[in-house]
Amino acid sequence: MEKLIHCRKCGKLMKREIVDGWKAKLVCSCGFSDFELISGVTRSLAPKLIKAKRRELTDVSKDIELEFEYSKSEREKNELACISEVTFLLAGGGKKEELNKTIMTRVCKVLNATTASLYIAENDSLLLTVGIGIKDDLVGKIKLKIGEGITGLAAENRELIIVEDISLDDRSKRIDGIDEGNLKAMIAMPVLAGNEVVGVMNIKSSRKRVFVEDEIFFISTMANILSLNINRLGN
Repeated sequence: MEKLIHCRKCGKLMKREIVDGWKAKLVCSCGFSDFELISGVTRSLAPKLIKAKRRELTDVSKDIELEFEYSKSEREKNELACISEVTFLLAGGGKKEELNKTIMTRVCKVLNATTASLYIAENDSLLLTVGIGIKDDLVGKIKLKIGEGITGLAAENRELIIVEDISLDDRSKRIDGIDEGNLKAMIAMPVLAGNEVVGVMNIKSSRKRVFVEDEIFFISTMANILSLNINRLGN
């Protein structure tokens, strides 16, 4: 029986991907990954096949690794450029609402997301104030209670929530006018000012995906910039 491995970061079950005849890569939906050696019993099942395929598998693995490193480098380059741009815009002042929309537009583009939205905290509720990829007439009208849906839970617990498939998550709340059926992966990131929740930013994708470490760091940084913008003096 295959041994189940739990993620050391979040505790979820990890998916095992064979790299070559001697090791396997363990991948978690939270973005954490690790490696393990394949047991001697497993290795001895087909030694001739492993020996014949080892070089081929190793070459393929190296190609995939190089491609991943390249895409990661390009992604991080775009993320840093975005952070630099919106920080410059924040320092220049301007209207809060316009900068909030600019920030969410940039986040949606950099992450290649389907929709990006920003909810602002008002008393015990969250008001949709920015909706990229969402009908304009819904902005300023949709309200969620703290603790309602995945967005409300992120605000209530003051914690990031990552969902691989919204349609399979019982915490998800269907909102009239927003076709959740076309959306899969989601990140709900609370926007905090100290211990106070001032909003929640949502990133959604039409395909299942795993948000990796640098993407989560990028979203967290943008949430901090949003917090500074929301709480600064003036309009």
